[in-house]
Amino acid sequence: MPNISAPVGSSSDPMTSYAVPAGVQLRQPREDELLHVRHLVQSNNLSLTDLNLERLFLTSAGYPRSTISGSSYLTELSLSHNSSLARLNLAGNLMGVHDLSTAHRIAHELVGNSTLFEFNISHNQLVIEEDFPRALRDNSTLAVLKLGGNFISLSGLSGFVTLLGRNTTLTELDLSSTIPEVNFVRQVVPDFIRGSGEERDRAMGALSLVLTENSTLTKLSLDSYEFGSAVTEQLGLALRVNSGLRELSLRRNCIRDAEMTPLTSALHVNTVLMRLDLGENFLSNTCVELLGRALQGNTTLTELRVNQQIYDPLRPNITDEGAGLLALALTRNTTLQALFLGWNRIGDIGVRQLTAALACHPSLSRLDLSRCLNLEPASVTAIGDMLVNHSVLTELNLDRSTYAGDMGEIGGQLATNAGLLARNRTNMLLRGKSLFGALMEGFENRVFESYTQEEKARVYFQIWQLTDTASNDPQFGEHNIYVVDRSVFLRAIANA
Repeated sequence: MPNISAPVGSSSDPMTSYAVPAGVQLRQPREDELLHVRHLVQSNNLSLTDLNLERLFLTSAGYPRSTISGSSYLTELSLSHNSSLARLNLAGNLMGVHDLSTAHRIAHELVGNSTLFEFNISHNQLVIEEDFPRALRDNSTLAVLKLGGNFISLSGLSGFVTLLGRNTTLTELDLSSTIPEVNFVRQVVPDFIRGSGEERDRAMGALSLVLTENSTLTKLSLDSYEFGSAVTEQLGLALRVNSGLRELSLRRNCIRDAEMTPLTSALHVNTVLMRLDLGENFLSNTCVELLGRALQGNTTLTELRVNQQIYDPLRPNITDEGAGLLALALTRNTTLQALFLGWNRIGDIGVRQLTAALACHPSLSRLDLSRCLNLEPASVTAIGDMLVNHSVLTELNLDRSTYAGDMGEIGGQLATNAGLLARNRTNMLLRGKSLFGALMEGFENRVFESYTQEEKARVYFQIWQLTDTASNDPQFGEHNIYVVDRSVFLRAIANA
């Protein structure tokens, strides 16, 4: 079954013209190609089950790629009459910018659809109102719905509360909202549609109550609501009894240390939640202490995120003290597999404590320590030893970290360990722009004189992969796009 994505060229066989991995945009699509895809959907071509049109109608700068309107195109797909599409991705097309009725038209199309299993319309600046969840009231096929990056109105949020109280099909739901202060919301969405903070908190409280009964939903994202302490208390109560939720994201909600107690207390008794994202909130060492205590008794949680997206010295941050508390918790926890602490204020001491704790941790395979401050050579040595000796660790993010020691010495230490890794295993992923320069300088200092040319080439290639992983993987944040001059790598290989 073809997976149609962004068009890349013409072909005598129209189905092969669209074989591009999801999300890849190589050129501006031709209008005849878009019209051909529309015809396939309208004609219920049974071989077409997956359709990816992510960021297809707009460039990254927001300018149209095509004279065809994304919102009109979606309407003309006639989803209400289609019986073949199972997955449709329309993310990032900003279809609601010039037409606030787009969300209503989408809702109308969903009423009659009975085949769509996964639908992604995130980041379209839509205003989601009550008719959208109402359109899904009798739907028994849609399992994955991604609405993040739109604005969920008060009536829309209340509508999803009602929907989740009766729906037994949805397993993944992204209700992350654009905050009311964002320009397009503030300028074009009336106050009565936005709802006051108190009204939205009440709706969120009702959603928490529904979660105590719903056992179908396994993944829920509630980012950017900026809710108050009453909501975290209700969510904590829900997590104590919920038996289905495996992943919960609460990013950018202005949650503070004092509001975390209900959530961390729930982790002591919850036996199903595996991933918890608390990133970009106002959390400090006090919260980390609570999380550390929960980790010591929790045997289910495998991924924890308390990372920031930007550095702000005026907001609370996790420091070396918090890193030490987490390090202590890791010595008594055996199940955590991923820990994200990037862009806090963790320095040399905290890094050494964490690396020491990892030496004996049996399962932690991913660690984000991006933007650590003033790492000394001793810390780099500890990191290097950890990379070689901790065989479970497969990903380490040190992007934008700063170093207090000599870069040549640091590069030599990292390069030596990278070389040992290249000899012993190949599944290690390091991330960090500043690492590339340090590693290359380490090679220039001839730290690998005993290596064969083949081994040197392998290490250079590994460093290229480690530092130039062109990925906007949300696990590490969109700012981690690694661009390294390929000629530097090729020259290094030639001189190895």
